[in-house]
Amino acid sequence: TNAPTATPTPQPTATPTLIPSPLPSATVTPSITPTPTSTPQPLACAGTPPVLTDVFSPANWGTTPFTTFSLTSNPARKADVYFTHDAGYFYVAVVIADDTVTANDSLALYFDTDNNRGDPSAPDRFFQFTRQPAGAIGRGIGTNSDADFWESGYTSNEWEYQYELNPTNWIIKMRINTDTEMAALGGMFNMMAKVVFAGEDIASWPQTANSGDLSTWQGVINVTCP
Repeated sequence: TNAPTATPTPQPTATPTLIPSPLPSATVTPSITPTPTSTPQPLACAGTPPVLTDVFSPANWGTTPFTTFSLTSNPARKADVYFTHDAGYFYVAVVIADDTVTANDSLALYFDTDNNRGDPSAPDRFFQFTRQPAGAIGRGIGTNSDADFWESGYTSNEWEYQYELNPTNWIIKMRINTDTEMAALGGMFNMMAKVVFAGEDIASWPQTANSGDLSTWQGVINVTCP
């Protein structure tokens, strides 16, 4: 991925009070590069933690994407997910290649922090970003009698994010304080990603993942970092 020339758009420490409307699911286009949930993927430790306010460069985020997924209908529309961590933080950067800018473009990231692989519970986290730009956080509820998996009123100061908006892509860079925001993390967790391209086509990672069924998400080995 070519490093953009755009200057990052500053964003304050995120304290959203409302999660945007759920991503549409009726017209799902599967990912072209599914990752089997049966094989956990190790998470590498950061050599030097990336700086969110720096212009994105792969070299500062581990060089190689943690995963890449795209649309079967248009493989040029893809998401490169860079993911690394240290003893106290997760660092996530998602480079979304999409040259059609619409208000409905969005990114969602889901974390099953306690590896219970059931319904989203209180330790689990959900992050959603739109291209406006705007970001929000949610946590699992644990009871799905009303089909509402995520608590929209949840807020936190234990994470922050930055945007880079370009004509052919948009980039989200995020840092999460795992000691406080994800205190239930152990040796393994599970995650899922979903991107809406051009306001209508959806790609998910893993391909068949369901945001309300944590057993369909990708297992990640949480390597201990110094």
